[in-house]
Amino acid sequence: MSIFEYNEEEELKKYGQSVYRSGEIKGKAESVILALEMKGPVPEQLKNRIFSEKDGSLLEDWLKAAIKADTIEAFADRTGLKEK
Repeated sequence: MSIFEYNEEEELKKYGQSVYRSGEIKGKAESVILALEMKGPVPEQLKNRIFSEKDGSLLEDWLKAAIKADTIEAFADRTGLKEK
């Protein structure tokens, strides 16, 4: 196959994986926020930081920390997301 040939099926697969991945990341961020909201109001700055994260494994770590933390402040301290 030439580098100038276009494989629509392959490109759609790549696009689909990209869309799935971005949806998966957004879902993980939403889960972290939901877990934190069970402990109280989540500061907007913290929400923005969580939603801006693109590393899925880090979001999973944050979700675990959010579930284990007694307070939002404890979560922020544990994860290094404490406001400065």
